[in-house]
Amino acid sequence: MISENKLSPNYRSIALLFIGSLIGISSLFLVPNKLLGYDQGAVAQVNSAVIRKDEYERAIALFRGDKRGPITDADLNLVLEKLIKEELLVQAALRSDSPRKDLKIRQRVLQTLLTSIQTRSAAEISDPSQSAGEDLKFYLNQLRDNADIQRLKKAPGNILVSSEID
Repeated sequence: MISENKLSPNYRSIALLFIGSLIGISSLFLVPNKLLGYDQGAVAQVNSAVIRKDEYERAIALFRGDKRGPITDADLNLVLEKLIKEELLVQAALRSDSPRKDLKIRQRVLQTLLTSIQTRSAAEISDPSQSAGEDLKFYLNQLRDNADIQRLKKAPGNILVSSEID
């Protein structure tokens, strides 16, 4: 006869294996999709960038404003495809460092950013004596506080070198 002591370790191993399997399988249904690499607010992912549902819905609303008839599935796919193409172009521009190399692109990016800051600031200001310029200064100071800035000086022979600041 097999003693109870010999069954115990086997029984415990099988029971633990079974319980672990149940926990693993149930966690697939209980763990939010975001933790599994899928953002529930996303409609597409282009490389590491996510196209969010709210962006997609805004684009659909703009498309709807230009369309005379009802929106079809083909229209929805067209809108999503346009957002994907835009994201691919943005990624290509950033990889090629266009905002630094092309003066026109740099100016447009800066103007858009400044307009965005000023628009957001104007919407949030309840005190008319406060100016949007103060928010811009605050924003720039935050950027400066988190930046690694090294001023350069000219060495003999007109060559730029790092300054030795104590």
